[in-house]
Amino acid sequence: MVAAALPRSLSGFALLGLFLAGPSLAQSSPSPIGQWELANGEQRYKVSYCADGKSLCARLVWLHPKARTPENLKLLNTFVVQNAVPAGERGWRGTVTYEGKAYNGEVTLVGEGTMRVNACSGMLCQSFNLRSI
Repeated sequence: MVAAALPRSLSGFALLGLFLAGPSLAQSSPSPIGQWELANGEQRYKVSYCADGKSLCARLVWLHPKARTPENLKLLNTFVVQNAVPAGERGWRGTVTYEGKAYNGEVTLVGEGTMRVNACSGMLCQSFNLRSI
């Protein structure tokens, strides 16, 4: 969903992007640990190591006023995704459950400060970008 417009509510695909962000396998590669923002500026997430110290988790930490719906506010400051696992030097794969639906996806760090997410549910696939902040 290099989305011209993400829905005002948090999409499973946006959450998936952060779920899949994981630690870099090579020290010289950029790391997804830190704060990320959707390209449209509506949501920010903090990506960090999960309790196991190996996989990564993401917590929704900020919503743009336009995205402050009752549904989104329930997720603010909660871990919306957990246990991202590496799939290559700059990529990660995983599944996230959101509103009872499972999404499969892949994340790639495409450049300094940019992460691209491809996510699928059944036959529907979308992609979008996040930027490091």
